[in-house]
Amino acid sequence: RYLNEREIPNPAEYKRQKGMNYKGKAPISQYSTLWKYYAISSMLRNEMYIGNMVQGKYRNPTYKSKSSKPVPKEEWIIVEGTHEPVIDRKLWDKVQRMMDEKAKPMCTGEVGVFAGKARCMYCGYVLRGSKNREFRYLQCTSKFFQRESCKGAFIAQRFLERAVLDELNGIIDKFFDEEAAGKDLSLARKQEQKKKWQKDAAVYQKKIIELENAIKSSYLDKTKGVITEQEFVTFRCDFQKDIQSYQDKLSKTEKYIGILDQELKEEYSIKNILQKYRNIKQLDRSMIDALVDYIEIGRCDKKVHKTDLPPIKIHWKF
Repeated sequence: RYLNEREIPNPAEYKRQKGMNYKGKAPISQYSTLWKYYAISSMLRNEMYIGNMVQGKYRNPTYKSKSSKPVPKEEWIIVEGTHEPVIDRKLWDKVQRMMDEKAKPMCTGEVGVFAGKARCMYCGYVLRGSKNREFRYLQCTSKFFQRESCKGAFIAQRFLERAVLDELNGIIDKFFDEEAAGKDLSLARKQEQKKKWQKDAAVYQKKIIELENAIKSSYLDKTKGVITEQEFVTFRCDFQKDIQSYQDKLSKTEKYIGILDQELKEEYSIKNILQKYRNIKQLDRSMIDALVDYIEIGRCDKKVHKTDLPPIKIHWKF
């Protein structure tokens, strides 16, 4: 916030302003010029500031590969005292201790239920998890970059879990209620339609083979003198027109069968997924991975929403 309020550009924006040859991954927006937590965190761990040369942090898997992959820290090349430090070593060591101590409670190896899935409804940033005693929260950190940058989505994890669980159980109940009321008939009709189209396709294929054989037979009749050259040409043109007509019909029918196969596959897939998670009482990470693409979360305004819950929009995978 200190840097953003004084309009000090972040490293990427600084390079853009100076006309340096630099291209960031993210598109330029009102947020792309702001300092973020990960940028500061990276700087606080960068030994270049205490006079050490650090190389080999990334490596291309093959010489043809254009994308580099991070390398474990124990494999980095670190040479101490290659240049004048800009940070006092005592201050550096103090900061490292502070960061290590703060990181310990979070280094349990456990992945949060909604990690990477919850996004701010206003700026699109992935929400960051925090904990206050036994309660866990998810919040957008953009508002800390700059006061006016974002409204700042915020929700208690237990409320989000309940909202997701309620919506999921509602979808499952509705699906199986509709199925009991006749949705299976829809699947049966599609299967019958598929059988009909398959029969039609077999007829078209048989007709095409018969016409191709008729052309061959006409050619033999021509060589034997049974029919004239002109008659052969006329027969061949007529047969080829009929062949093209049946090929067009066959192509359309196969296309319809392909579309129907995809619809049936999706319906069976949805049914199997919802059957698997029917009557669940508690969410876990594997469920969220399987069912949820991402979740948009806003900030509660009781005057507008008339509820304690912020606006939530769940984007399901099915």
